[in-house]
Amino acid sequence: MAGVGEYVRALGRASQSRDGETLGRLMSLREAAPTGSAAEIGRQCGSLSGPMKQVGAGHLLAGLKLRSGDAVQAFANQLDVIKGMRQLLGSKEKGRWLLKPLAVVVRDLRELAYRADDSAGQNESTEAAMAEVREAFTACVSDRNQDVSDTLKRGALMLISSLLSISFRLNNFAIVQSYVTMIEGDRMKSLFRDQVNGFSLADRVTYKYYLGRNALFQAKYDQANDALSYAFEHCHRASQHNKRLILVYLTPVKLRLGQLPTDALLEKYNLPQFVGIAQAVRTGDLRLLQEELTTHQSFFISWGIFMTVEKLRFLAYRNLFKRVINIIVTPDAKPIVPLVDIQVALNSLQERQIDLDEVECITANLIHKKYIKGYISHAQRMLVVSKKDAFPTLKNVPAF
Repeated sequence: MAGVGEYVRALGRASQSRDGETLGRLMSLREAAPTGSAAEIGRQCGSLSGPMKQVGAGHLLAGLKLRSGDAVQAFANQLDVIKGMRQLLGSKEKGRWLLKPLAVVVRDLRELAYRADDSAGQNESTEAAMAEVREAFTACVSDRNQDVSDTLKRGALMLISSLLSISFRLNNFAIVQSYVTMIEGDRMKSLFRDQVNGFSLADRVTYKYYLGRNALFQAKYDQANDALSYAFEHCHRASQHNKRLILVYLTPVKLRLGQLPTDALLEKYNLPQFVGIAQAVRTGDLRLLQEELTTHQSFFISWGIFMTVEKLRFLAYRNLFKRVINIIVTPDAKPIVPLVDIQVALNSLQERQIDLDEVECITANLIHKKYIKGYISHAQRMLVVSKKDAFPTLKNVPAF
């Protein structure tokens, strides 16, 4: 492992030659860093010029504290690093070469903030990290460099993805909505269109992943489907781990829209938790659905999707009703179904037996939520369904 002096000299050479790749590698807390005392670090980093003094010293001190298990102080040192990076973003040396080290610094800042807050039992560090990333975002989108190949604007998508990640941690999406609107606006459209000098594919995939998750938790299923599908389709095929992460959120979205995943796909990405769920939804098997929800409850909760998956119960009801109606109502018959027939079907597929009043309540809910077109004849205990499009396409069923 190189000593502090050798490391500092490498840092100086990388910054002077505008070698962003090397600088990013040197700035990563995931890489082995030289060990030395705080006094030695301060003395050696004094040879660096401008903001690099703060960047280099902050990084080495953060690594020193991280190795000793002090995540709170390591985060405080990492704050110095990103503040130094923001000075570089506003200097005459600024350019696209800074985006790689900036991405590394922001990632480490975010991870240290989470560790610091986990140890302290609060969100103070995460909120401070968000404030710094927002400042870096503003610096990038405000870059007036007309050279599209060297503009800092190319870093905006990476930074907005970091802000979205932090917003999930804070469970507060409103604070980044204005930034998403800015990214999606006319000023940034050229960077989405330009495949050479625009946003990188990796940044696009990451952004779409977080955007899709945000849409999912707002029950905007079409938007979630578009964003997460893009992320999955464009994620590098060798990145099995990342593709699985995307599928964890894309699968319940697809199920909600009536698009059932194949067993082969779920097996390929090691997601057996959805196999039984998909089968239960497809067949309207309420007993199986409840069993699968109970068995895999901890998995769904840990990923924050339990409520989304649990709401698939309405879709299972819909598909069961559809099966019953297709059996009872012939093409030339009136589209009328006795509720007692639906009661028999429901009671055969769940442990708890229900009476006709509860069947009527379930049916009324399905009609209200527009899973079924029709009405209930309370006096005759009948369900009368529409002759045309009795079961609307799920894309047209609103999210309540």
